[in-house]
Amino acid sequence: MKKRMLTLPLLSLAICGYAQAQADRIEGNPVMKINETSTFEAPKNETVVRYDWTAPIGCKVVSGQGTPSVEISSSFLSQDSPVRLIRTFTDEHKDTLETPIKFCRYVQSIQDHTIAPGETINIGGKDYSEADIYYTPAEGENACGQVVAHRLTVEPKTGSYADMTKPYLQSAEDTAIWISWKTSFENTPKVIYGTSKDQLTQTLEGTIDNLSEDGFPYYWNSIRLTGLQPNTVYYYQAISDDKKSEVCHFRTMPTPKSHEPMRILLMGDHQIKSRSGYEWLMKAAQRKIEEKYGDLTENINMIMNIGDQVDVGTLDQYEQIHLFKSQLMSPYLPIMTAVGNHETYNDPGMQRYAAHYHYENLTYQGISSGTENYYAYQAGRILFVVLSTEHTGDAQKEWVRKIVDAAKKDDSVDFIISVNHRPIQAEQYVGDISAWVRNEIIPILSETPKHVLNYGGHHHLYHRGQLTDYPLYHIINGAASWDQMWGMSSEQDYDDVQKTIDYWGYQILEFDFDKKEMKAECYAIGNKELVVDNILIDSLQSYFG
Repeated sequence: MKKRMLTLPLLSLAICGYAQAQADRIEGNPVMKINETSTFEAPKNETVVRYDWTAPIGCKVVSGQGTPSVEISSSFLSQDSPVRLIRTFTDEHKDTLETPIKFCRYVQSIQDHTIAPGETINIGGKDYSEADIYYTPAEGENACGQVVAHRLTVEPKTGSYADMTKPYLQSAEDTAIWISWKTSFENTPKVIYGTSKDQLTQTLEGTIDNLSEDGFPYYWNSIRLTGLQPNTVYYYQAISDDKKSEVCHFRTMPTPKSHEPMRILLMGDHQIKSRSGYEWLMKAAQRKIEEKYGDLTENINMIMNIGDQVDVGTLDQYEQIHLFKSQLMSPYLPIMTAVGNHETYNDPGMQRYAAHYHYENLTYQGISSGTENYYAYQAGRILFVVLSTEHTGDAQKEWVRKIVDAAKKDDSVDFIISVNHRPIQAEQYVGDISAWVRNEIIPILSETPKHVLNYGGHHHLYHRGQLTDYPLYHIINGAASWDQMWGMSSEQDYDDVQKTIDYWGYQILEFDFDKKEMKAECYAIGNKELVVDNILIDSLQSYFG
């Protein structure tokens, strides 16, 4: 009896302690917004010797780990899931507490709309005619300040072509630039220009390339302005007979000897006609640049594209996809690109590609590739080595060798960026990369530490990695094209890829040549199933020297 009298109170205490532990729960906000920090607490219990917290998916514990109270922050990756706490007691047994957390995203739902050029659509009581993502307040008791995203596509009608497209700038140098546009008629193209909008006192006539075929009149007008001053704003107007562009402007490149900081916008792979993903990205990039730096044309030097700017290399697609989608920025920022696999379709000799892009005069240290399929292009103190993954072979490899050998000794080059449509690694559609660039070209380029970034596309998402053999970042930015999301293809986790995010995005590269520093930020607008409002999803920086 004495034994029972001693044991029962102890057993009763243990049972009561167990019941109390079972009744314990985590206190905190059950609904979090994106990019919000909230506090979660467990009841104090003197018999607990350890607290191990696990944040919901896409969140992180920012303070308090190991204590009864933590702060947890959410991110754009957050998903509805529980916050968990494993408690360890003095007798070494453990229990788990959890409470479900729901995330109130800024965008509650998505509506897609399509109109033709010149048409308008009423969204939330306002008329819109430009491709962009517009927002209206979400309704309902559970809206929690959310919005409905309206993605507006402006799709050109097949067979309806412009008499004159907006100007397209390319191959900008410190003292020269190409200005091109398409007309539906033959003419003698000219550009009037000057350093003041009201003083377009200089005139230059250009050349015209008759690309017309199968009853489709298509004339490519081109003028190369030369004798310009470095790092200077020029105003210009393109003229074809009685057709005139608006007065536009551009800034010439800094000289290679200058240490003027530069910013470059990376975008591309925009081959879809039926969705204005590229225009949405351009609008988002313009807003972000104006928010961070000021006027777009004053603070971005150029756009580097990545190929697949058409779905097939036909004239109607050059006009209605690439030129049409680029027109928000093409009259103001020079655009460079690489050959994508889609440019080769229906254009096996690359004649239409070569006609549109003026890379024929590009040389570096007197070295020319002899083709417009790949080239070296120096902008300020940055050297772009633009490769063709569709024309691999010894000739291109030997050309890369000459470029790298010259760049090693060139004090006017601080950074080398290699550009190739097919990437050197990918965690989706495994194996759909350029093994040739990865195995044969990257080792040559990386003989110099100036080679800091490899820029690829082809895959329609964002990815960033670092090679183990070289101090080289590699990114994929093919995020304005066909849907490519997790679960749609073969997939594999690679050690030399740090993140793959199935979002549509763009990158801003920023160069400080005094510090020999490159910074990159990647912003995104979502994907087919999700809209995020121009959020930062990645950043990196690299130093040379």
